[in-house]
Amino acid sequence: MRLCVVKLNTVTSFSDFIELSVGLKQGICSSILYQMFVEDLEIYLHDSYNNGLTIGHISIILLMYADDTAISNETPEGLQATLDKLYEYCNN
Repeated sequence: MRLCVVKLNTVTSFSDFIELSVGLKQGICSSILYQMFVEDLEIYLHDSYNNGLTIGHISIILLMYADDTAISNETPEGLQATLDKLYEYCNN
């Protein structure tokens, strides 16, 4: 396995090199590529059974930022159904 070597940018300088041996390499394109891959995920997860978490008149099925995703539902059964659909989505 290839190690990833990075430097941290602070306000005044850069750190020494740090070797990373776990995790996914990040870059400018990584979050864009992720978003392109999951572009239709919300539509796929939304069906008559899955209404997500309702706050007022807003239904939240999932929250996405960069390459992080949080799935929500009002019941454990609904959440499991959503996770099952996510599994199905990832295998198609």
